[in-house]
Amino acid sequence: MPIYRIYTSGSTGTPKGVTIHHQSVVNLIYYEQNKILHLSYRDNTLQFFGFGFDGMIWELFPVLCFGSSTLILPHDLNYGKLIHDHNISMIHMTPSMLNNLTIMPKSVRLL
Repeated sequence: MPIYRIYTSGSTGTPKGVTIHHQSVVNLIYYEQNKILHLSYRDNTLQFFGFGFDGMIWELFPVLCFGSSTLILPHDLNYGKLIHDHNISMIHMTPSMLNNLTIMPKSVRLL
């Protein structure tokens, strides 16, 4: 059963839609949880990717499925302060954004 559709122009420049199926997302969530994330109710994550980007699926769905919490925020705030103030334990970010952070507690898992 389809869960969402992502549109891309790829290398051709012609937009095309790719349908992502429910089972594919479920498989991704369980793989992440068992092999990478190991989320629990104690984890607080930072929602970095926007809802229009498919990386958001990787970032948000496991959090919702395994009882963790996430802080959803606009991209123009002070991430370092928010990470500290909200006891963030895990972050998915691009390397360029990580380079801009000046405050990063050692307890934060970077993915």
